[in-house]
Amino acid sequence: MRPVLKTLVLALVVAAAYACSDDNAVLPQASTADGGTDNDATLTDNDGKPLPDGVQIQDGEVVLPDGGKFKDITIIQPDGTVILPDGQIIGPDVPIIVPDGQIIQPDVPIFVPDGAIILPDGQVVDPDGTIVEPDVQPCIPTVETCNGLDDNCDGQTDEGFLCNDAQPCTVDNCAGTSGCQHAPAPFTTACDLDGSACTQDHCQAGKCVGGSQPACSDGEPCTADSCNPANGACVHTPTSGPCDDGNGCTVGDTCQGTCVAGAQKVCNDNNSCTLDGCDPTTGKCTFSPFSAGVSCNDGSKCTFSDQCQNGVCMGKPLNCDDGLLCTDDLCDATQGCQHPPLDGIACDDGLPCTTGDVCSGGVCKPQGQLNCDDANPCTVDACAVGGGCAHTPTQAACDDGTLCTTGDTCATGACVGKQTSCDDANPCTTDSCDPKLGCVFADNTAACNDGNACTVGDTCAGGTCVGQGMNCDDGVACTKDLCDAASGGCSHTPDKTLCDDGDICTLDACLTATGCKHDLIPQCCGGTQCAADEACIQYPDNLVPFCAKTCNSGTDCPSSCCYMTYKTKHCLTPTYGSECCGTTEYWATDADPYACGIGGTGQCLNWPNKTGPAWPSKVTACVNKCTKNSDCPGSCCGQDTMGSQNCIADGYQQQFCPGF
Repeated sequence: MRPVLKTLVLALVVAAAYACSDDNAVLPQASTADGGTDNDATLTDNDGKPLPDGVQIQDGEVVLPDGGKFKDITIIQPDGTVILPDGQIIGPDVPIIVPDGQIIQPDVPIFVPDGAIILPDGQVVDPDGTIVEPDVQPCIPTVETCNGLDDNCDGQTDEGFLCNDAQPCTVDNCAGTSGCQHAPAPFTTACDLDGSACTQDHCQAGKCVGGSQPACSDGEPCTADSCNPANGACVHTPTSGPCDDGNGCTVGDTCQGTCVAGAQKVCNDNNSCTLDGCDPTTGKCTFSPFSAGVSCNDGSKCTFSDQCQNGVCMGKPLNCDDGLLCTDDLCDATQGCQHPPLDGIACDDGLPCTTGDVCSGGVCKPQGQLNCDDANPCTVDACAVGGGCAHTPTQAACDDGTLCTTGDTCATGACVGKQTSCDDANPCTTDSCDPKLGCVFADNTAACNDGNACTVGDTCAGGTCVGQGMNCDDGVACTKDLCDAASGGCSHTPDKTLCDDGDICTLDACLTATGCKHDLIPQCCGGTQCAADEACIQYPDNLVPFCAKTCNSGTDCPSSCCYMTYKTKHCLTPTYGSECCGTTEYWATDADPYACGIGGTGQCLNWPNKTGPAWPSKVTACVNKCTKNSDCPGSCCGQDTMGSQNCIADGYQQQFCPGF
């Protein structure tokens, strides 16, 4: 067949293979032209009927439930859109252009080149007029399930109780191709969760939940209320024992078939000015005060004319004063006024010449006569007739009893003497007089003057005036600071020996205002005055500096060579002429002033060295190696400071060449 006829015939084959399926079956999922899925797409046969459940479209193929696959199937969707096998999508009421160039209108027979005709109902008419019907497969009965199909081949679908889940709180229903549905039963649907008739169980969200217990209270305190789980009926069993009759003013209520009231509550505040009662609602005692002025009795013999005032019985206090000094005036609430004696307490009998009056047996009695001795030897003492003592002055000799007076005599009734002088003329003692000891001289710490003009801050210590030496330090290190006791002032004498800096090229002096001064002596080099064309060659060690003629090149030194000693170019003195090493110029040729210089025939060494002989500077030098003294005319062979065997340089023969 041609491609179009093959497409439609394959569609008829798939449809015929499932002829027993329900004509209303819908394919759950079909592929769209872009490779996605369209849940509304329906795979149909040529009659426009959907193919049975379970048929799928995968990668452009129709896949049957038994695993069979077909390609080139035309898909017609419910809205009339047609999806061709090659992926073309054609909308409703639009002619279909098939691969061989034919244009097919909807609901119009399809003519293929070999003469066959495919009708809209799917029948194929051969060129000779024979109608070819699609093959029809017989229905095979199976157990009926909820799937929207006639599984048992009786012409009905999903019949019977296919979805019963035996749960009282669900409503079971078969939804065809969607399968069984179990919706929650209404909230008011009754169920039984615990097997008790006393709980009102009900359905909630598809589950049976427990309900509340019935209200079985009969309001009677003398019954035990409960529920019978067999039938749900309330049971009221009589009880015995205490109860409450609802009256707060009764106590001891008991159950006797019903609640029987007990005795009345006692409310007594023992107050004659209140009306006692009880509130049956609250059970609290009430005490209402009587009106003011109502006569009452407060029960005390210490009051009279008792009356109620704001609920309190109050009376006027009874006066129990008997006017006696030696009795206590008391009142007892049950016996009235009482006057017990106050024995042993002081009193006054009113007599001027008696003393020590004391209460005894309720009476004031004196214990002796008045003593008028005033302990004054300058008075005559006596008890006056009118009362009290009299002291008459005398002029007799006396003793005032103190060691701090002399020549004591009576005058105007007093013993008077001349004050004793205790001044010891010492400013560092505090002078006083003790009546029993006489003069007392106590050391003090007062300020004083020790008479020395070179002390300051004089204070007393141990009865002596002591001062601290005056600070005459003027802050100048080269002055001798002294204090002159005669003049009472500091002196500062300059001493230039204290300013010696050890440098013979400085002029040392001591200035009293600023201290040491060190003026450089011009052209001084180790105590020697250098000539105008010379420089002082200084070493970084303790060797003595020396004067040498300065130079820039060998032409400046006709009798030696231009040499560098510690960064200074100078003509070598004849003593060190051998270090010219046969050249007229000898110094560093690079930025390092201690590197090997130019010229010379000896070995280049760096100085100074760790051992003697000490070389004058940190410069390079030419030395001559040797093995014996004969190798060194005018010198000797020895170790230099670098530990090498070399000829001792000129100028050091006396020190390092024995017997030279």
